[in-house]
This record gives sequence, structure tokens and C-alpha cells, in this order.
Amino acid sequence: MQVISADADEEILEIFIEEADEELQKLTAFIPIWVASSEVNDYLADIRRSFHTLKGSGRMVGAMAIGEYAWVLESLANNLSDGTVEPNDTVKSVLSN
Repeated sequence: MQVISADADEEILEIFIEEADEELQKLTAFIPIWVASSEVNDYLADIRRSFHTLKGSGRMVGAMAIGEYAWVLESLANNLSDGTVEPNDTVKSVLSN
């Protein structure tokens, strides 16, 4: 399965890989903190922002599966922020994994 478009610009692809690595490091740091204390919405905002970045940059390089996956998780974070989804164990597990 091809994850990134074959005609992706090499320079943009390199930037995407660096940016994705940075965002994944942030998510690795922020998600466990939020899971431990889901009332801390500052971390949830950072989590949402990282998924938003992954969504946009993934789509830009043609990594549509990554972009769509990040969009789903960004939407989940948005729903947590606005209170339409409760931060239950299942939701915390999804974000943690």
C-alpha cells in the first residue's frame, strides 16, 4: 500500500517527515498527561492542534490515509473540547493508542 503520493515534491516530503516527527513527539508527551487529568484542556488543545497539523500536512504530500486518520482524531478532540463527547476510558484508550 502506497502511503504517500508518488508525485510528492521531495523537499515538501522532507519537511512533512520532520514536522510529523515533531507532532508525534508532542502527542507522545501530551496525551498521557491529558489521560491522567482530562480536565486539563490546555493539553487537549495541544493534542487537537497536533492532529490538525498532521491532517493538513499529510494531505499536502498526498498521504491521504494519514490525513484522514488525523482528521478523525482531531474531530474527536474537538468533540471532547466542546463537551459533546465525554472523556471516558474508551476515548482515552483510542487517543493513547
